[in-house]
Amino acid sequence: MMKWKMLFQDKKSGNWWLRIQEIDVGYWPSSIFNKLSDRADTVGWGGQIVNSGSQGRHTSTQMGSGHFAGEGFRKASYVRNLRYVDETGAINDAAPNNVVPLVSRPECYDLQMGNLKNYGTHFFYGGPGFSDKCKTVELELDNLEAFCLLKSVKSPMDSYDHVDGRLISSHETIEHTGAIKIIQDENGDIIDCVDIYKQPALNHPFLGNHTIQMKPSSYPSGMEAETLEVELLQDWQCPQGTIPIVRSPQHRPRRITTPFSSSIQPDVNDGDGTHEYAQVALLDGNYFGASGRLNVWKPATYNGEFSLAQILVLENNAYGLNIVEAGWQRDGYQKTGCYNLECPGFVQTSKKLSLGGKIEPVSQYAGPQFELSIYIHKDKKSGNWWLRIQEIDVGYWPGSIFTKSFESAAKLYWSGEIVNSGSQGRHTSTQMGSGHFPSEGYQKASYIRNIRYVDESGAIHDAAPGNVAPLVSRPECYDLQMGNLKNYGIHFFYGGPGYSDKCL
Repeated sequence: MMKWKMLFQDKKSGNWWLRIQEIDVGYWPSSIFNKLSDRADTVGWGGQIVNSGSQGRHTSTQMGSGHFAGEGFRKASYVRNLRYVDETGAINDAAPNNVVPLVSRPECYDLQMGNLKNYGTHFFYGGPGFSDKCKTVELELDNLEAFCLLKSVKSPMDSYDHVDGRLISSHETIEHTGAIKIIQDENGDIIDCVDIYKQPALNHPFLGNHTIQMKPSSYPSGMEAETLEVELLQDWQCPQGTIPIVRSPQHRPRRITTPFSSSIQPDVNDGDGTHEYAQVALLDGNYFGASGRLNVWKPATYNGEFSLAQILVLENNAYGLNIVEAGWQRDGYQKTGCYNLECPGFVQTSKKLSLGGKIEPVSQYAGPQFELSIYIHKDKKSGNWWLRIQEIDVGYWPGSIFTKSFESAAKLYWSGEIVNSGSQGRHTSTQMGSGHFPSEGYQKASYIRNIRYVDESGAIHDAAPGNVAPLVSRPECYDLQMGNLKNYGIHFFYGGPGYSDKCL
């Protein structure tokens, strides 16, 4: 006797029925759905696991039989007799050329179409999980899949986009209004090239009639004359008149290192945990910008926490608190803060760089170092605060979104930061920077170098060592040391591993 499972819609009632082993088990009422109350536009078959990364590596949870698809019949898991019900109610075999295989991480779990007789369209799938080839954790709660989707015979699926002649799954990403072109970069990120006047920034209530400033009216003296060697973050660009916005997953965090910008800084205790810092500051001044070069790492993060390095410009007086910040981060603020282009405020002008996109390569312990060059400076003519990354003018925070007091900044910070949720009843193991203490020095500890500020005349100055104030929340967990390397200007090493016998 054939044993099978079937899902189908009762068109009269609209309910979706489930049948297992020739038994009608029950149904999902149509009233609980939105679009699915009518029909489905995507059909999928496959295996799935969740990878919590709780041990700091990939899980050993198996998919299917725990054996790779290449082992075939009686060894690997399979799904066979792939069929669908059409609008007339007829059952049809899925044509092999209409079945799209999709695999999250083939080194952990893979899929192969099969060619057995009497099995109809079918595939083998699965794998063991953790191995010498499957070690790293890509996402904090990583739903890994090996499955097949059925393309519409009449038209492309609504949940797919065409990119350079390929189908790119978009069923788990948030698409952006005003997208003119779609790009998938070498890291797998999907980028919407959005009409510059349809970007989220212009939804801000203070920017209803905003005219975009395409470039600064002037630069701090010395900035244009510099010939810094910088590595580009991306080798693509959007069309003229558009800006790149990375699609964000709808249901899970992206556990990668990304460049970011923000105009909101959460409180030290924001309900999600304690923010801990290793930073230096220039205090009680009259500043119109800040710059530095930050080497980029891939720190381990846990339990929805984040780790970042940033430059922060702050003014806090009787009129209110104004902050802008930029840097790199692994994970983002999950429930607080306003980052990149996700919230109205920051106006992007560059077609070349996507805030929130994955940074590759990153620095290697005892190996090559990769840096971000970051400038934040005020355009005194327009009142906007501009952000430049890797010698690219990325965009600006309009002066109109701040309180009138943000004519200049009283404080500048260059810092490493993590959030400690204390979810396991102890200090977090989330790393700051490289995850190593600053005493290990160059190529091992994280650093921020060439610490500089912009004065009222628009000139760039090196920060004087005697004016830089080191500030460390918990030196037994994450520490800071000023450096003495040549040609690095004023600089410091910072970071640490978090939880240890001294950091409880």
